[in-house]
Amino acid sequence: MDYEVFLLSRVQEAFWQTGNNTRAVALGLQRSGGIITQAAIIVIVVSSCFATADMILVKALGLGMALAVVIDATLVRGLLVPSTMRLLGNLNWWLPFAGVQRHPPALADYMRASKQEADGQQDRAGQTMTDAGIGGKRWKEI
Repeated sequence: MDYEVFLLSRVQEAFWQTGNNTRAVALGLQRSGGIITQAAIIVIVVSSCFATADMILVKALGLGMALAVVIDATLVRGLLVPSTMRLLGNLNWWLPFAGVQRHPPALADYMRASKQEADGQQDRAGQTMTDAGIGGKRWKEI
């Protein structure tokens, strides 16, 4: 399911930020848990509606799909994936770092900018954040 993409993307982002696999798994599960649960509930409700159909085939497919999503969203996403990633430790990350740069260029720029922003917070006493349109936000003198 797509839920694993949500979960693993958040875990990978947390690993890039912290460098600690255990913390990354916990943060990834915390950050993605709400959206995954809500998406699973929507799919379960829609699939359960098929279970009220008159045709046996549609009824069976609806019930089977709802049950599969319940199992995936609870057991697989909530238990198996985090525990397996915790047990594997840094082996989770061997393939993304084999023969490629440590961080994609966009992420490296983001991390550099966030570090500079954190360092420059003390210099921004007389400034305020304003909306810069499509490009995001920027600082403006007050």
